[in-house]
Amino acid sequence: MTGMRTVKIGVPVALAIVAASIVGLKAYSASRGEDALRNWLFEHDLQDQVSWRSLSASPLGGSLTLHDVVLSGAGLTVETVELSNVHDERDSNSADIRLSGVVSDIDSERPVGIVSLLDFDTLMHSSGLRKLKPFDVRMQWDYQREEQTVRADFEADLPEMLRIKASLGLNQAKELVEAYSDASDKYGMPSSPLGMGFALMGLLGDKDAGRVELNHLRFEIKDNGYFKRSALLSKRYRFVPGPQSDDWDADREAAFTASMEKHTRACQKEFRDAGKQAREGCEAYTELVSARSEGMSLSFEPDERVRLAELAKVFEHRNRLGPLTERLNLKIDTL
Repeated sequence: MTGMRTVKIGVPVALAIVAASIVGLKAYSASRGEDALRNWLFEHDLQDQVSWRSLSASPLGGSLTLHDVVLSGAGLTVETVELSNVHDERDSNSADIRLSGVVSDIDSERPVGIVSLLDFDTLMHSSGLRKLKPFDVRMQWDYQREEQTVRADFEADLPEMLRIKASLGLNQAKELVEAYSDASDKYGMPSSPLGMGFALMGLLGDKDAGRVELNHLRFEIKDNGYFKRSALLSKRYRFVPGPQSDDWDADREAAFTASMEKHTRACQKEFRDAGKQAREGCEAYTELVSARSEGMSLSFEPDERVRLAELAKVFEHRNRLGPLTERLNLKIDTL
């Protein structure tokens, strides 16, 4: 295949190209895969804002790769989008997706598309970075209907910014998955990650979908330079010593430290009902944002059954926060 193949996709759901690729992968060849992919996008009324130079498939149909993908509405180009380990059946649904060499055409002065959607423009501006360097993203998920389990993993490595890893595991999830699938078919795909979150929270209010239980939630963030630059800029421009100062650098450092200590106390007051681990987590977070640690990790791995609906209710009943935190087996560490 030569030239650019162009199909449409809405800006907020730019990565729906990944879902469509599942259809292409099942065709087992590049030519049939591209036809299936284009047909899927057409059937779902996704046209006109995505192009790719070529598509290739492994000889045994184990993986499918799109090369030089352009997501114009999202302000992104992707060197390769690779999809593998795909199962798309009623009782089993899984995929492993790698986006390599993702480049944002948008800088902090023109925040549109995914840069604005994920609030990267604010992060870039606060750390003095004008453009994102090429970055990599990996997404994996696995749903087993008979076991009623869901696992989803996400990893993004942004040079000179952050490295983020997250993992979510759910039990008793069949009704939630089916309810979400039905809602997506009826009302369309949510327009953003935030919209997806609200949709899921709404489904948790349903009697059946609300039975879903948390198996684990893990989150890890490492500093690739963002917090170091942000702290330096904060010391330089937010804290200006008076004319009587004999050592501006020392006074700035002292003012910055005092500000971080104040932030820690405010955080610990806010989460005073959440238990010792949560209060210590405030210290770990302050260590990260002040660039005194390389990162932090947070995990919930409950030893007993905890329903996701309980997490939603705790915001209405703060007195439940401490007992729930204990049941969730919260652990927070610096890296």
